[in-house]
Amino acid sequence: MIELVRASSSTLAEAAPLYQASSWLAALPTISASYLDSDERFGTDEAELILNLPIKSNMQRKSDKALAGLVEKLDEVGTLQRSLYFSGLIREAVWSYRIASVNGEFAGHKLQVLQRLEQRHKDLLQANATSEYALLLIQNELVTARLGQQEYEEEARGWLQQYKHVTGLGSMPASIEEPPLEAIEFAPDRHPRIRQLELVWMQKQQLLLAGSDQATPWNLSLHAKNLDTDGYEEEQYGIAVEIPLSFIKMASQSHNSEWREESRQYGMARDQLVSDLFKRWQMLTTKSGSLQKKQQLLARSSQLSEQIARQIEGLQAGNEIGEEIALRRMTDAIDARAAAVRNEILIHQNNAMLGQHLLATPFMRAEVYQVATSAVFQWQKSSYILVRAGERLTAVEVDPVGAIGTDYLVQTKASLQDKDILVSSVSAVQGILLGLGGE
Repeated sequence: MIELVRASSSTLAEAAPLYQASSWLAALPTISASYLDSDERFGTDEAELILNLPIKSNMQRKSDKALAGLVEKLDEVGTLQRSLYFSGLIREAVWSYRIASVNGEFAGHKLQVLQRLEQRHKDLLQANATSEYALLLIQNELVTARLGQQEYEEEARGWLQQYKHVTGLGSMPASIEEPPLEAIEFAPDRHPRIRQLELVWMQKQQLLLAGSDQATPWNLSLHAKNLDTDGYEEEQYGIAVEIPLSFIKMASQSHNSEWREESRQYGMARDQLVSDLFKRWQMLTTKSGSLQKKQQLLARSSQLSEQIARQIEGLQAGNEIGEEIALRRMTDAIDARAAAVRNEILIHQNNAMLGQHLLATPFMRAEVYQVATSAVFQWQKSSYILVRAGERLTAVEVDPVGAIGTDYLVQTKASLQDKDILVSSVSAVQGILLGLGGE
């Protein structure tokens, strides 16, 4: 039996619907009822029912329209802010993981060199061709190198755990370099934090305007009255409208004070934010130039260290250099190469931080699909799934990047949205591809 399921990309649950604002009512309608009973024999008893409808003024409707547009813009900026927040966590994790991994790799390389030296000096010591002092020096360096490698591995696992916590993916992306940013000018107005501050201030202005005397709502009243006199009864119906004279420009002192205070708070908050962004921009651009210059020096230092290491091997063979000096120079050569590689990573990291803090660009957007574990099979050292195309099954290469429960999260160049994927009898098809038979 062959079972097909439909793939879909994961999406966040839709937000709960908001309260719907009325386009013409300024507040809830009210009903008032009254009954007047006459104590005279031929008096008139009155019963009245009034429906009051507070109608939005023209200024209120304009404010509502402006507020609705601002809410949509604030939602967009909020989404970008949220994206940037998680992008910052991802950037921090992937670049810190890369640095820790490189440090661990060079620590492993240093261990290999020291282990070869240790074995060589053990053989020389057994032949009484060297002193135990040189062997102890090497073993001490071995312990230090193992401690360093262990710390780097632990640090890398910590950053991988943070990356997994944020993204849900169990492995780092293979490529994290971002396009280089050339000649960046300081432009705070396009930053989402500045934009959000401006939109909040515009929203506050509209709220203050909507609460001003010029936006006082109209009051429409529908009246129904019953007049009951001895031997006579009358029904009366009518309408009344109360229209504020909003063309008279006036406001209370409390309203003016609130407006001025909000304006001062906005100006101060914007100046502080622009100053912080400028300091960050200045620091990152200065660091970018410094790292580029440092990389040239480190590259030269790495070349010289390699040449020194080769010279040391020849001098050591002729007993022309002390063991301690030789050991130090060999480890220094490895450290120099590690420093050059690490600085190159810092250049890319600094470029990514410029995109994060100044251009406000998210780290990456990748669409992943959740498929059953049984749907994924291995063929020619790659992972594949089988997708139905009409009456045929087509093998599509995928890259598993994580897991949720018993399902895989996979990426692929081709879209799997609403595609039927084979989840059973996959091993039989795999056997056919491997030439092992099956149906």
